[in-house]
Amino acid sequence: MARMSVMTGILTAAVLAFGTACGSGAPSALGTSPPPRTTPPAASPSPTLSPLPSSPAAPSPSVPSSPPRPTTALPGTTAPPSTPQVSTALVFTTAHSGRYVALTFDDGPHPTYTPQILALLQRYGAHATFCEIGRNAQAFPDLVRQVVADGNRLCDHTMTHDEQLGTRPLSTITQQIGAGKQVLLELGGGAPLPYYRQPGGNWTMTIRQVAADNGMQSLHWSVDPRDWSMPGTAAIVARVEANLRPGSVLLMHDGDGDLGPGAGDRSQSVAALAILLPWMIQQGYRFDYPG
Repeated sequence: MARMSVMTGILTAAVLAFGTACGSGAPSALGTSPPPRTTPPAASPSPTLSPLPSSPAAPSPSVPSSPPRPTTALPGTTAPPSTPQVSTALVFTTAHSGRYVALTFDDGPHPTYTPQILALLQRYGAHATFCEIGRNAQAFPDLVRQVVADGNRLCDHTMTHDEQLGTRPLSTITQQIGAGKQVLLELGGGAPLPYYRQPGGNWTMTIRQVAADNGMQSLHWSVDPRDWSMPGTAAIVARVEANLRPGSVLLMHDGDGDLGPGAGDRSQSVAALAILLPWMIQQGYRFDYPG
């Protein structure tokens, strides 16, 4: 009993000493508990909940600013056309004013007469527009490429030379013009195809609109010596010399649209051209494209 009393007294003294040390602000001998606070400070509001009134809110760093996007058509609106709008007006003058003439040749290419005409054009430093039938172009693709390589222009003249195309359904008109265009674009290696010419000159507003929708001007003429009827070389020459004026678009032929590919006789047209080219140069004419 005496020993237990002594131990109890020792423990009591140790507890009293520990409490005294904590109350006086001395470090704890055990180092496990901070000094108690009698009056905790008032809680302050979180700074993230109270932005300064004079500072605008900064943009979120997780959403970086980006450059403006290209303008696109809004839902319910029509996007801009991919190609410039083409007029439906008939073209029958040269692109430039002055003493110019635009040479045009229809119904080719022809394996005999197209190369002869190309050789004459090169000899006299002239260029021309070749209005080619799709089926003929498919039969002689190298001649299409030669026309382009020599610096001449191509013109869509339908697939089959249908002179009564204007009386056909819209689907037929669209097919004839569109298919002819596609053939020349492919064989011409992407060369410009700015014109469509209606066989026989039998224009309708529908044909002109379909041509314009395909990005092509409706190419007519102002001088027609009717060489397709084979009136004789002298008659062809005389008709051109009598009617040619500055700005004229001259119609001649290197093929026969009424016959199949490679058929027909255009020897008179070639012979007349051999006379007319030097005569035009002597008259002060220069060579232009239609416009």
